[in-house]
Amino acid sequence: MEATAVVLDDGQRRVAILGIDLAAVSGKWGQSIRERIATELDCPYHHVLLNAQHTHAGPPVPGWTKLGGDPDWNEIETRYSDAVTDTLVSAARVAADALRPARIGFARTTLDDMTVNRRQRHEGATILGWNPKEACDRDVAVVRIDGTDGRSLATIVAFACHPVVVGPEVPEASSDFVGPMRTRIRDWTGGECVFLQGCAGNILPFEAFYDHAGPENLLGERLALAALAARAMAKFEPTKPEEVPFASAVPIAIWRHIPTGESQDTTIAASERRVSVPLMSPPKLHEIQALRRELETRVATLQGEGAPRTVWNPVVVHARWARAVEQRVEDGTVEHSVEAPVQAIRVGSACITAWPCEPFCELGIEVRERSVAPFPITLGYSNDLIGYVPTSREYQFGGYEPALSQRHFGKPAPYAMHAANLLVEEALALTLSLFPERISVDKQHG
Repeated sequence: MEATAVVLDDGQRRVAILGIDLAAVSGKWGQSIRERIATELDCPYHHVLLNAQHTHAGPPVPGWTKLGGDPDWNEIETRYSDAVTDTLVSAARVAADALRPARIGFARTTLDDMTVNRRQRHEGATILGWNPKEACDRDVAVVRIDGTDGRSLATIVAFACHPVVVGPEVPEASSDFVGPMRTRIRDWTGGECVFLQGCAGNILPFEAFYDHAGPENLLGERLALAALAARAMAKFEPTKPEEVPFASAVPIAIWRHIPTGESQDTTIAASERRVSVPLMSPPKLHEIQALRRELETRVATLQGEGAPRTVWNPVVVHARWARAVEQRVEDGTVEHSVEAPVQAIRVGSACITAWPCEPFCELGIEVRERSVAPFPITLGYSNDLIGYVPTSREYQFGGYEPALSQRHFGKPAPYAMHAANLLVEEALALTLSLFPERISVDKQHG
């Protein structure tokens, strides 16, 4: 379980990008970490990106509902979250202290046959499984950062996939496929590796939830190979193919990629807006009361029958949610929207747009296709975790993400059907604000 950090500075502005082996860095806890890092690095708050890779095999941290074990927080868990806070601040500080002249390049490739859309249609409903007919974002975006001496400093890898190769039966903390990927890239390049989780709300590994450790290595190694291929393609300066002189008894044309002489784009910039993400209408008081009684009765029945904790504890999570929502409905404090940060960071010709949710992969694909940035990267699980945001099309099929997942995030209702479009447009607007030179190009070409 690691915290990795890259700090980039163009002499005027700096940004800190952290990839973290946690399920989430959310709520007031996540905000406090960003504030501490910003203070430590003397940069604006919105120049700090915290991306959780969303491993399901890690200790719980504050900011969202515990889904297993004792539903109440204990002292050890609180102390763990304090230690994680210090670790993240320390990682950012170490990275900032190691600043040195560098060159940066970008490239992307794809990793096929390792991930799949998980929204499986089953007997008129939707379950978590396989649905190869639906969208699956297999993009592997790589940022290559080398020192001026040619040595690797860091490789940033952005990819979308739930890290659940290892299932809940394995009782150990695990970074899942992300750890093996980092190890292989470090071994090959000699530099650091930072993983950033993409829009993985509806993406699973082809083979998931193993009851033993080990299978996660295959996905990690395959992803490392794809990332290394992209890294090798990343160029530090613009080039163009030219024929070069060559004398030979045999007619041969020799071609080389020759630098154009254009300077490298080293612009660092960031922007962030807090967006009000609308919810569907909350349940009526009599509806939530009836559901709460039903769930509490089910818990009592299971416990009375001597069922093991693994059977009744998941029902406790739902019952506690119903009780909390009932109270908010009754006293008139139930929320109708959620405030959340949407962030964009420019690094040269790349733009990282980051959402604080579990976005379906189609959102990331749309931003990538419509972005004015030459090299767009789209992320979820960043700076907060407010729940799943499906595409509007998926609501008709029901299932966990658009109809039930709000309970695990403490929200009274699912997000409105147009929430996805709102987040997409906000990310595109932020990108435009960071690439003003691209706006005139777009106008020129209609």
